[in-house]
Amino acid sequence: MRVVTVALAAAALAAALGATAGAQGGGVSIAARPATAPSFGPITLFGAIGSSAANESVTVEVRECGLQSYGYRGVVSVDTEAGGRWSTEYYPGITASIRATWNNATSAPITVKQAARLLIRRVPATRNTFEISVSGKLGFWHRRVLFQQRVGSRWTTIKNVLLTEQGGVGSQGIIWTSARFKASVPRGKLVRAVLPASQAKPCYLAGASQPMRT
Repeated sequence: MRVVTVALAAAALAAALGATAGAQGGGVSIAARPATAPSFGPITLFGAIGSSAANESVTVEVRECGLQSYGYRGVVSVDTEAGGRWSTEYYPGITASIRATWNNATSAPITVKQAARLLIRRVPATRNTFEISVSGKLGFWHRRVLFQQRVGSRWTTIKNVLLTEQGGVGSQGIIWTSARFKASVPRGKLVRAVLPASQAKPCYLAGASQPMRT
């Protein structure tokens, strides 16, 4: 009886895992870890196919925020491993609907939200001139960024900066939107740039640059 009970429990667990994966029968599943893409670095997409076979090709397709009229497009193909599982790293660069296709089957789509990516630097050969840049697959022209200084345990906004310069970079279609400005900050202080949610939406989440010391 104990052997039967253990076998039934194992079968129930396998069925639950199959249901979670959404890849029963001839289907294919997809999930993301984490569900929110960080400003710097990729996410991991993973799933399984219903046949549990290895060496099957799964295609990841995306439909990007602000570009929905273009529909889904394939961005990467990956071969399954033992048990039909697959995984790959991917950098969305923008909030997107993502799905997997395999053998004429298409998974239910998932939404991965992208945090805005910001950089801050001091302009060379200057003391109080800074530059803030925001990058993405859509531009941020005339959006506003907060220039903040660390005071004690809190960040305090000392300037509201309007992004006025914009240009594309490289073959990935990434657009850099930036602004230079003057601000008087004592030496040795930590500063950062923040894109608030009101300025990041609808295709990005709020984001902050890595702090830099003046």
